[in-house]
Amino acid sequence: MKMQKLSLALLVGSVALLPGCWPFDSDEAAKPAAPTPSAGRAVDEEDVWVTVDGNVVLTVQDYEQYESQVLQAQPQVRNMMALVSPQERAAIMNELREGLKKQELILQWARVNGIDKRADFQNDYRQALRMIERGLAMKYFQEDNPVNVSESDIKRFYDDNKGTLYLMAPAGIATIGVSFEKEAAAKAFYDKASAAGADFAAQAKDAQLPVRSLSNVSEQSTNIDESLKKAILSVNKFPTVKMVKGENDSWWVVQAKAKEEEKYFSLDQIKDDARNRLSAERMAQNINDTIAKLQEDHEIVQREEYFLQKAQEDEASGQGDE
Repeated sequence: MKMQKLSLALLVGSVALLPGCWPFDSDEAAKPAAPTPSAGRAVDEEDVWVTVDGNVVLTVQDYEQYESQVLQAQPQVRNMMALVSPQERAAIMNELREGLKKQELILQWARVNGIDKRADFQNDYRQALRMIERGLAMKYFQEDNPVNVSESDIKRFYDDNKGTLYLMAPAGIATIGVSFEKEAAAKAFYDKASAAGADFAAQAKDAQLPVRSLSNVSEQSTNIDESLKKAILSVNKFPTVKMVKGENDSWWVVQAKAKEEEKYFSLDQIKDDARNRLSAERMAQNINDTIAKLQEDHEIVQREEYFLQKAQEDEASGQGDE
């Protein structure tokens, strides 16, 4: 639990130092007789949190909004908060407040030193704003065009995809084995493991030999030697112990334990994943439909010459490196 609490504190601390949402104008405000917000907001005195030279730069509402954003963006933090005591939660929130204060004070440093007026700063700022603007547009598009996924939709998706997306173990022969460098060592172990009533795993443990699970071996298995796979698939009585020569002069003693059917994750186990996949698929269709409508209603021109030329140059450069 102590490690968990420490991890939570470190995570919150790292989030607190990430670039946040800056709600303040970059214009310098004249120093007032009493604290006033640097962004021109009306702030009651009891709501003031941090001032710089008499100017309000952070309010308690700023912090509450920031805390809400952090907990919303970091669900693992929100979930772990339920595991700590009120005193520990207060300590973590204090760390979060310190992080926000440091962000704001560094912003003030940038303004005082004219960093925010530099061309590179302004360019990065404009690019960041465009990214935020696109992100907000997508956020509100999704809110205005919600998708619905029913229980029957999830069940149908599960039935259609359980053989690929939700396969826990493929059908095949459940097999364990021990590998050897020398044929003689393999033969000595085989004689013991194949004896009537012998316990393969126990024999390996007594001999201090590591047992490897080969999972369910089938025609589609690719992670074992072909000779080994062929020998295992030839078994029709279980359990059966075989000694097989593998690749690179290796030897194997394997136990084909049983023929297993395919195993799938249950519907309850994959419901959230299926719902997320269907929601993403339907939202993507919403976006495509909206863009198609925009193309009908507006003249949208997309020039590809630059990218085609760049691809050709990259291809030519790659051929030159060969």
